[in-house]
Amino acid sequence: MLAYDSLEVTRGGYEGDFLFLEQPGLGRVECRDASLEETLAAVGHPALEAQLREIRRNVAKRRRRRLTGILLIVGIFLSIGLLIWKTPALLAGMATELPIELDKELGDAAFSTMELPGARVDDAALRGLSDEIIARLRPHAAVAELDLRVAIVASEDPNAFALPGGQIVLLTGLVTTADAADEVAAVLAHEIAHATLRHGLRNVVHQASSALALQLFLGDAGGLGELAGEAAWLASTNAYSREQEAAADAEGARMMAAAGLEPMALARFFERMSEIPGSELKGGLSWLSSHPEHAERRRAIANLTPSLPRGPRAELQESFAAAQEAAERLAGENDLDEEEKGSPPTPRQP
Repeated sequence: MLAYDSLEVTRGGYEGDFLFLEQPGLGRVECRDASLEETLAAVGHPALEAQLREIRRNVAKRRRRRLTGILLIVGIFLSIGLLIWKTPALLAGMATELPIELDKELGDAAFSTMELPGARVDDAALRGLSDEIIARLRPHAAVAELDLRVAIVASEDPNAFALPGGQIVLLTGLVTTADAADEVAAVLAHEIAHATLRHGLRNVVHQASSALALQLFLGDAGGLGELAGEAAWLASTNAYSREQEAAADAEGARMMAAAGLEPMALARFFERMSEIPGSELKGGLSWLSSHPEHAERRRAIANLTPSLPRGPRAELQESFAAAQEAAERLAGENDLDEEEKGSPPTPRQP
């Protein structure tokens, strides 16, 4: 016969699923039957009720602590996973804190590995035009430390692209397509802006694995080789976001105005190219199709231009006509080479 006044009731076990009954002189009994607690509660004895209330409070505390621990562990793992997933994006936003020398190392590594769309060109007229344009724009670049260099490549694509660090690739099709030297300068200013705004580095860091991105931020440039191919692809395909393109348009227009050149030249170039039939297709005008919303960008440049501080008007002295003639001659030679190889020449855009 149990004496309820002296009966001690406790709960224990690893999961708290054992009920222990202990009474002086009778020893200790343990039971795992959940209905025992209900049976004792039904007795209605005040001493038992007080002990059972305490047991329930302790069980509730234990469950809360366990749930809190589980949630904490889950939260830690989710945070780690989110950090790993988001690290490249977070670090891409901080890319401007990296030494500017890293851009040049990355760009040079990318340029040395990339497959150019044509042969390198060393023509005096084309080199003279590109050198004068860079000389005009360089003093107004936002990052003075960049070593702006132009590689001229024989290709009918009306294109140019910049690698991180200031290496620019000018395709001769840009010269044959442009109506004036200012249009060539405007496209190069746009590409220089991508380099000075460090869009290439940002995009490469964003595409990199978390470990590789962190490696760069910790000062270890050993992973640059792994990123070189990505940098080359991003640059040659003009794989920039709409925001980056808008920023490069604005910065390029600023540079043009400061250099005494016409900032609306890029908008005019876009407008004329967008009127060419089939310009939305890949091929000679793939550059246009990879830069969406040109009408919107032309309006943005037009709205910005009146407010830009302008330097004294400067005419480019190198003969644009001579550069165009050289580019057209190279295109003709390329067509002949293709005919000799038995393949039809690439259709040239007007």
